[in-house]
Amino acid sequence: MSDFEKLLSLTNSNFWDIDTGIKETIIHINKYPAYQTLYSKKFEPSPDSLNLGGESYLEIAAKLDSWTDLFNILQKIKSCVTCLNSTAEINECEPHDNYNLNSDSSIDIGCIKDPDYFRVKYFRISIESSDLNCHDKFWECIATNFKS
Repeated sequence: MSDFEKLLSLTNSNFWDIDTGIKETIIHINKYPAYQTLYSKKFEPSPDSLNLGGESYLEIAAKLDSWTDLFNILQKIKSCVTCLNSTAEINECEPHDNYNLNSDSSIDIGCIKDPDYFRVKYFRISIESSDLNCHDKFWECIATNFKS
């Protein structure tokens, strides 16, 4: 069972659930053999706080021969999201230690158990905005660009 399939099989674990509204997109991306999502988040304001803005993001790795293709897809996504008072950016992230490493955890997924899980280059595309419609648009653009 792949690490992503293990994540999907976790039950009663709100922390590890894929955010509402993006699960099908994340599942679709992970069907591509060249890509692997690492982390994702769709901003939703807390019901008991002011909506002062937040971040939505996707962290995704690719096989070396698909690196340029992935970067081009992310560029299309970034240009697709044109919202007032928002900042979209793409960052290329270098391999690093697994700061979540916990060999005693009962949850057997790579981002907790595998010391080499983040020892890959990956991209992080994100948007900062107080406009919830902008976060929806961000995820719509991701879904659209990974279907083509």
